[in-house]
Amino acid sequence: MGHTALGTASLTLAALTAAGLASAQTDYDEALSVAARCEQEGRPREAAAALDPVGAYYPQDYALSLRLGWLWSQAGDPAAARRWYQQALTLSADSSADARLGRSLAEAAAPRSLRLWASLWLGAQAYQGHPLRSWSVSATAAATAQILDVAVLGVTWRAVAYGLSQTTTQPPPPPPRPMMPPPRPPSQTTTTTSVQQELHLVGGVARATWAARVHFGHLWDASNTSAPAYVIGASGRLALRGDLSAELSDTIFADASYVRAVGAWAISLGRGWTLGPVASLQLGGYTGGSIGALVGYTRRGYTVSLGGRYGDERRPTSLAEALTFATDDRIRGALTLSGLIPVGGPLSVALRYDALFLTTSAATGGVDASAHFFTAALAGAW
Repeated sequence: MGHTALGTASLTLAALTAAGLASAQTDYDEALSVAARCEQEGRPREAAAALDPVGAYYPQDYALSLRLGWLWSQAGDPAAARRWYQQALTLSADSSADARLGRSLAEAAAPRSLRLWASLWLGAQAYQGHPLRSWSVSATAAATAQILDVAVLGVTWRAVAYGLSQTTTQPPPPPPRPMMPPPRPPSQTTTTTSVQQELHLVGGVARATWAARVHFGHLWDASNTSAPAYVIGASGRLALRGDLSAELSDTIFADASYVRAVGAWAISLGRGWTLGPVASLQLGGYTGGSIGALVGYTRRGYTVSLGGRYGDERRPTSLAEALTFATDDRIRGALTLSGLIPVGGPLSVALRYDALFLTTSAATGGVDASAHFFTAALAGAW
């Protein structure tokens, strides 16, 4: 009788244990499913919250710890991200490069009294089919400081030297002798250099889920009759299933004022991918606009993005890039390819290619032309 009772108790305990394990496995799978769905919908905080209890129940699960570190970093909680990355690193016997990099990025994102970003860009541009411009070279220096992870102050200076070609026709020679074809009037091409400079200032507030900034810019070029120009504007960002950003600027040239509004939405697709639309509208000195799209991918600190737009704009200003176009060429389309490559410590190398498809101003014949921009930068974050 005693043996029968003991056997029954053992069977009951085994059944309860099996039921508990089955329930835990069900909770594990369900949490993974919920987290994947939330991440795909651009809600990393909810995804992390769904997995957090499961991570505590399975402290020896390396992949789960690594995933929680990633989700909390995307949710803007560097302390939680660092904790999970550290656990993943411990479980890997300090051999996981992903966990080590994630921990470093989480430590860099932890609250600090001062953060600094700086970059130096060098560029070369080539123009095809343009009756006035043939080449240009540029240098851009930018620095941004964030105080107490709230206040943001930034400055950007840019200088661009343009190679300008102008063809002039001389007065026709005396009439030819009879029965002789008339000679062609001689022409002469002269090349000059024009230097354009810009200074942009920005200040505002930036948090993990939103940002608001005000902008001021000044452009000057002694050889440009439409300069000087002044830029005033505002921009904002909101974390909404990715990043929703908008900007509004008024660029006041010597001869006209151009108001431009831009909106973009980089929707998170999960696994480091983003995709979304971008659009702009111009009023004032010129009525136009553009529509386009931007796709991006980020992994382990490496970033690549590809964007394109189509429309009709003249003298546009981009607050996000601290850049003003001061020519009367109409921009009919653009293609942009850029990448960011970590090179160790706080430094990264940025590479960018831009192609602009233009219709030149009426003063230069209104012909189709293109411009190709190649830029590279050394950027640092401290």
